Amino acid sequence: MPRDVNSYYCYYEVVVTGPNGNSITLRAEGEYQDRILFNTVGYYWSSEVDTVYPFRAKKLVFSRDTAFISVGNRNIGLNIRPVMD
Repeated sequence: MPRDVNSYYCYYEVVVTGPNGNSITLRAEGEYQDRILFNTVGYYWSSEVDTVYPFRAKKLVFSRDTAFISVGNRNIGLNIRPVMD
């Protein structure tokens, strides 16, 4: 579950643990403009391509209150966090 790291800048992070037991921390950073909060959702591509529609891939989506796996078209720009086995 995402955790609130800094309530002033409102960024959140989620720790993801892989099958080998190693973990990485992913951030969804937000910002305030005129007292309005923007950009508080994190999107990261996985390396897993959809088996039915190969133009789509799985992605991690998270915000302050939730985290889930979804799919999206691979031609959009999302964050990646490369890791090595």
